Amino acid sequence: MPFPKTADEAEAQGYRFDRPAFCGGCGASVLWFRTPKKKFIPIDGSNDGQFVPHWATCPKADDFRRKR
Repeated sequence: MPFPKTADEAEAQGYRFDRPAFCGGCGASVLWFRTPKKKFIPIDGSNDGQFVPHWATCPKADDFRRKR
């Protein structure tokens, strides 16, 4: 199943809104969702209905990546 592009598609795929918050790196507004596999994902808070993972737009995303 492809990653949802809108909030409506996300809800239909089983994503559920959890809570609003702010990014600890850049301070942007994010919305935390639970995925169908019960994991958390930060979504950009002000994106005109688009369902965009915050790590795709955050200038500090590399600070949060796990080392492999």
